[in-house]
Amino acid sequence: MRRLLVTGGGTGGHIYPALALARGFLAAAAPGEARAALFVGSRRGLEARLVPAAGIPFRALPMRGFRGKGPLERLLFLPELLVSVARALALLREFQPDAVLATGSFASLPVLIAARLARRPIFLQEQNSVPGRVSALFARRARTVFIAYPEAARRLGAGARCQLTGNPLREELLALAGPRPARAPGAPPRLLAFGGSRGAHSLNAALRAGLPLLARECRFEALIQTGEAERAETAAALAALAPAVQVAAYLDDMPARLAAADWVLCRAGAMTLAEITLLGLPALLVPYPHAVDDHQTANARALAEAGAALLIPDAELDGPRLAAALAALWRDPARGAAMAAASAALGRPRATADILAALEKSLAGPGGGC
Repeated sequence: MRRLLVTGGGTGGHIYPALALARGFLAAAAPGEARAALFVGSRRGLEARLVPAAGIPFRALPMRGFRGKGPLERLLFLPELLVSVARALALLREFQPDAVLATGSFASLPVLIAARLARRPIFLQEQNSVPGRVSALFARRARTVFIAYPEAARRLGAGARCQLTGNPLREELLALAGPRPARAPGAPPRLLAFGGSRGAHSLNAALRAGLPLLARECRFEALIQTGEAERAETAAALAALAPAVQVAAYLDDMPARLAAADWVLCRAGAMTLAEITLLGLPALLVPYPHAVDDHQTANARALAEAGAALLIPDAELDGPRLAAALAALWRDPARGAAMAAASAALGRPRATADILAALEKSLAGPGGGC
């Protein structure tokens, strides 16, 4: 029986790639072949809820993050790490995986330490242009580091065996990939704006001030996900633009909403960018200014330099700037088409399959298994 242990968590950006890989590993079983996957994460992270709901076996460790914590939590970090490593070693003995595949974050640290101690093959999947601390720590000890941006290989150094694959995505999105249906001649552009499940204040404020200005110059449609805290204020500010402009606190059908959009205004998290490039969407990207190591700016820069996006720093975003940027883009259909083509060229629909194929090839090679 083939067994894969996946680990990562804390945020959706680490959890969803791990889930996609676990599901892909199970789905790739040959007729009559038995396979098992186990997801190990933190009991404090979103993975404790999301992974069981996805139908993947989950085991929790008492690990917590270190960055940005108070003195007491930092004091507890080392004891919890030691306990988590011991429990991870026990899980490795129990589950006997052929490989450990980590998507980063503090939740994967004790599992990777245990995997090294137990001499289990390690593979990493790094989502961002700027690798996380755990990925950087274990990159030279991993058989392969699967990366989404060439910049990550440069930052990890020559000792890391990197393979450019892109980021694994949800099956719902992969089903929507491919040629987009042609819009009717003269149809207004459709903008999808979102800042994550809780929204983003700077994006919401710019939309409230900018869309009324834009409406004086262009016909358009817009759907804005604000988060619950700013839904009422944003809806009131843009009420005169309804029904062309719609406001929602949260969108639970994001794959379908992305597929229906022509343009996107959003942050620059790695998984968000993987989704919009899969669908070939041109974007206005406003990186979250407080992201660890400013990795969102590096992600956004990669798309901007490829011609797939316009990068606007958060500190420079306001209503007039947003309205002017969108008006200029929408007055130039050729530029929009070029940006969409550049975005599609960056899409990686085979990321999950390519990662799993490389993992299987490595395990089948000389000294491949445990």
